[in-house]
Amino acid sequence: MSEELNFRSPQRQSFKGVFVLFITDLLKNVRQNFIVLLLPFVNEKIRTDYLWIFLLILSSLLLFQFIYSYKSYLNYQFYIKKDALCLDHGVFKKSNLEIPFYRIQNISIEQNIIQRILGVVGLKIDTAGAKSSEVRIKALSEMMANDLKRELVEIKKTIDVPDETKKNTTVSTNQGTEPEHVLKLGFSQLLKVGISSNFFKGIGIIFLVLTSTYDMLSDLFNVFYDDDLNDELYRSIPKTLSFTLFMIFFILISGFIITMASVMFKYFNLSVLNRKEGFQVNYGLLKKENKFIKTQKTQIIERETNPIKKFFDISNVYVSQASSSRVNQKQKIGIVGVNDQQFHKIFQTLFKTDIDKQFYVARTDIRYLIRSFWFQVLMTLLFGLPTYFFIDPVVAFVIGSIIFIAVGMINYLTVIKSYVGYDALFLKIGSGSIHTKSSYIPTHKVQSISVRQSILQRSSDLSDLIINTAAGSKKINFIPYDKAITIMNNTNYNLHQTKEEWM
Repeated sequence: MSEELNFRSPQRQSFKGVFVLFITDLLKNVRQNFIVLLLPFVNEKIRTDYLWIFLLILSSLLLFQFIYSYKSYLNYQFYIKKDALCLDHGVFKKSNLEIPFYRIQNISIEQNIIQRILGVVGLKIDTAGAKSSEVRIKALSEMMANDLKRELVEIKKTIDVPDETKKNTTVSTNQGTEPEHVLKLGFSQLLKVGISSNFFKGIGIIFLVLTSTYDMLSDLFNVFYDDDLNDELYRSIPKTLSFTLFMIFFILISGFIITMASVMFKYFNLSVLNRKEGFQVNYGLLKKENKFIKTQKTQIIERETNPIKKFFDISNVYVSQASSSRVNQKQKIGIVGVNDQQFHKIFQTLFKTDIDKQFYVARTDIRYLIRSFWFQVLMTLLFGLPTYFFIDPVVAFVIGSIIFIAVGMINYLTVIKSYVGYDALFLKIGSGSIHTKSSYIPTHKVQSISVRQSILQRSSDLSDLIINTAAGSKKINFIPYDKAITIMNNTNYNLHQTKEEWM
């Protein structure tokens, strides 16, 4: 640690943190009050009679926002006590947050576009057993962030590393091995990742933008003009099949482009380094991410693929680490563009064994389709009825048929690709439809495993299997009851036989 930095006494963020806080809060307020800011542009009366009042109020709010950000910067201090990292914060109500070192799960350095322009970085601390699972220090110099991270990591080592691991670490240190590059994603590989990504996420963004824009324009149109926007649209939109097909094509292409761009921006220059205690993962163009996968705290490793990824011989890998609450998709550490050899290397390093194993498998019964059928009908009505009333019955029939068949195929693929397998060391769970996922859980990481059977399942001799870990739960639906009991009993037996620690 640098001599001039003593984290035992209260420290403030970089003064540039004032502007980071100000710009971040300002952008959030602009998004929330977008319609109000548009009023002078859509109403002539406001522009002519009330423009100065509007600008005066806006200027006052900007000044108040800056004062608030400056006060927030002054009151935000952090320091290290004997057994905790302490944070003092608050503007109108001052608070003190103590994070015991044993609750700290992961420490990573981030840098979004605002922080990069201002020449600062953010430090994110993932915690367990606290009300909030994330703590962020938003504006530090790169040197200060690295020093604080280094000191916290060193303190953590003295607290929660077992004696056996300390011995192994000593040996590894004496060998003086350099960090090994497991994966470094070039532009061509990143392009393959973007092409093979789930572009339905991009389509969801388009629908969100279109819906928000429509609601906003509808409100403004109804307030300032006499006609109703719905009537105007109904009169102007062609009620033809060709127009509908064009819109579908436009949305699909736009969704693909948005997905490509978001993936390439997010995972730009991705690299994975193999270090003594796990993997260091770095990536990001507009927002730089620096994350660490600890071998000891890894609970579940998931490998995601689809037909296009298989063609390119790549997959996405997601690692879930121990947490006090259920780990959502955002909290998982993702590594994209991973080939078979790289995945085997990651798996072997994290779990100290090879992935090639023979599993006893129990598959989801085809009768699970009956439950999924109602979702199929609901999706058909959701898209078909608005089309029937607002566009054309023929178009509604075509769209409804397409949705019904597509959702039915997805449901069928979901059932046939759902299974659970086990051997003495691992549980393997299959899920997904077009995008399929294989999840591996070491037996000694399982905290509990149970079998549940509803009244309907009892008559068919089927059941659900629930597996709980420190990173959340996994559920396998409608598998044969006798196989579920066998997997539960064998897992519990192996769990009690092992001497491995779950963390």
